[in-house]
Amino acid sequence: MLFIDSLGSGGAQRQIVELARGLKNRGHAVRVVMYHELYHFAPMLIENDIAYDCLRKRSAFDPLFLFDLFRYLRRHRPHALVAFLNVPGLWAKLIGRLARVPVIINSTRSTVIGDLRVWRVLERLTWRLATCAVVNAKSIKTVLQTTARVPAEHIHVIPNGVDPARFEVDLDPSEVLAMRTSLGASAGSMLVLVVGRVYAMKNHRCLIEAVIRAKLAEQFDVHLVFAGKVHDQVVRDDLGTLAESGGLAQRVHYLGQIEDVERWLKIADVSVLPSFQEGLPNAVIESMSAGKIIVASAISDNPDIITDAETGFLFPSDDADELGRVLAHVFSLTPQERDVIGQRALVAAKERYSLDAMVERFVSLFGPDKASARAQETRKD
Repeated sequence: MLFIDSLGSGGAQRQIVELARGLKNRGHAVRVVMYHELYHFAPMLIENDIAYDCLRKRSAFDPLFLFDLFRYLRRHRPHALVAFLNVPGLWAKLIGRLARVPVIINSTRSTVIGDLRVWRVLERLTWRLATCAVVNAKSIKTVLQTTARVPAEHIHVIPNGVDPARFEVDLDPSEVLAMRTSLGASAGSMLVLVVGRVYAMKNHRCLIEAVIRAKLAEQFDVHLVFAGKVHDQVVRDDLGTLAESGGLAQRVHYLGQIEDVERWLKIADVSVLPSFQEGLPNAVIESMSAGKIIVASAISDNPDIITDAETGFLFPSDDADELGRVLAHVFSLTPQERDVIGQRALVAAKERYSLDAMVERFVSLFGPDKASARAQETRKD
């Protein structure tokens, strides 16, 4: 059983759905449970005949929800309960333990846990209730070890997985032109794509400032395309003001939440992730899987994912001047030179971020040794 807050449009939600599909394809009985009524990825579960349920949570601490979760676990009696994100992970450890689930896996997906004292304390108090912890980035493992005092041997690093076939998109030249024209861009414009929700942590502001300071719009006819739900309207308004002041009002485009990110990656010239904080970002490995140049802030595991100037480019976090210089260099490359880097990125993504490998590593944690250890510990209690 897989447990998460919702089936909304986030990276963790996509990964748990991909895990569900992979497990189902390997013959496992899979069920997904959540507590917020957001269903962006539900069609993928339906398409694969995977059951899902929403146990509605009415407040931050809802005793009725916890009782419902306990009854749900007792009714379905899963062999393993895998929880993604901090809040579902907490309830999985506490309620899963009470419901005597044999294998409980808590998957932390962001380094933000190290910045919040309450979560550091909760993790210190509850990590022993899980069979093991899974993180998708080495940087998160370090945070759990140093701030929550979770032993290294309890933590397994399983990177996100991507199916490269998703990005084998064939677009007719007329479709490409139509998509560009819809933005007011020409065939020769430089399209810069940012995939991710619009809020402060994603730091879209740094990219707009980089384009303004380096005068890239004038030199390369740059258009910025932001693909993701506006999560913070104040941030969106601030970005609009900045773009207006820099003469980019007609060059910054908000697509909102989209279903066809693969198509937009296909027509983009470069993908950028200027975030302040990430775990292992889907946006990076998806860009690489699409054979696209990725320019990302040198945070978290990004320096491990991207070989600078070989499979993409890195810049110091929140350094708009350096980001501007990197983008000017990328834009100055010939299409053939950009393709060479993109193809190297694709090869690296296939080798290191296989969806099959991710699923197999999770399956290895469900094995009889893990289950037996937890069952024995439960009986001792």
